[in-house]
Amino acid sequence: MPGSEPFDPTGKGRSRPFQEGCRESRDDTERQCDLLENRKAGLQPSWLLGTMHVSDSRVLDMPEGFYEAYDAIDTLTVELAEIAEPEKLVLEIFKHPELTTLPGDKTLDHILPPDATSEVAAGLKKKGINVNLMAKMRPWFIYASLQTRGCDIKRRASGLRVLDESLALEALDDGVNLVGLETPVEQIKALSDVPDDRMLQNLRELLAFPNGMDDITETMISLYDQGKIGMIFSLMEVVSTDLAAEKAFENRMITDRNKVMAERAKPYLDKGRTMIAVGAAHLPGDDGLVELLRRQGFTVTAVN
Repeated sequence: MPGSEPFDPTGKGRSRPFQEGCRESRDDTERQCDLLENRKAGLQPSWLLGTMHVSDSRVLDMPEGFYEAYDAIDTLTVELAEIAEPEKLVLEIFKHPELTTLPGDKTLDHILPPDATSEVAAGLKKKGINVNLMAKMRPWFIYASLQTRGCDIKRRASGLRVLDESLALEALDDGVNLVGLETPVEQIKALSDVPDDRMLQNLRELLAFPNGMDDITETMISLYDQGKIGMIFSLMEVVSTDLAAEKAFENRMITDRNKVMAERAKPYLDKGRTMIAVGAAHLPGDDGLVELLRRQGFTVTAVN
């Protein structure tokens, strides 16, 4: 069984504990990014934890009840078990050029509207990226490349890891069974399935923000810290100028994957003593994991 020592986000021992138990009480609807307990008659309890893929201290501050739940689990399920070895994820991406690059002789300027080529080139230049280096890349690849904030890059250089990676490494260290609910190729395929024109619109919107992803992520972290994950979708609708593009992204990257994760988590939940730790955006909504697990017969309630 795992020990009760606090997690260390550096992955170098347990000398840097997460701060615990300092969040205010919230109702079940608003607290969907916190820890939730899954129960079904005749089974040991399991838990559902919403995460963010960042290393911000507000995210690494674990919710009340987390340590007690972690001490009771035998299995930790995450989106990708390979998160414990990020180098493998990078290798998987480059093993599949058919998913990351534009086909044939097509280049980025072939799919950009005539008036947008210089706009995108200027936006990428501000990020220190030469548009010529990205000329053959699919819009989703460029978009994903811009998701990591500068502060997270600096934290990683100092040894601090994002929450999901810290959880996975700690589970391995503690002898907890680590299970991925998806494969790297499946996750890459989901991104590549979003039509290029839709993803291109999302990219243009991202580049139009003065501080790029930094301001958006900061707002998301604030909502996460308040337990208001459901509002992230409203936020994205507000900042998007093309709701069709935003909806296409949400359907493929959130809704479709929710169904896969819920189905693959079921055999472990049916054994009990399992924690599902996935991006918090996968929890709320009619097609979110909370509702999908309830349809499987589990009673899902906030831990508090």
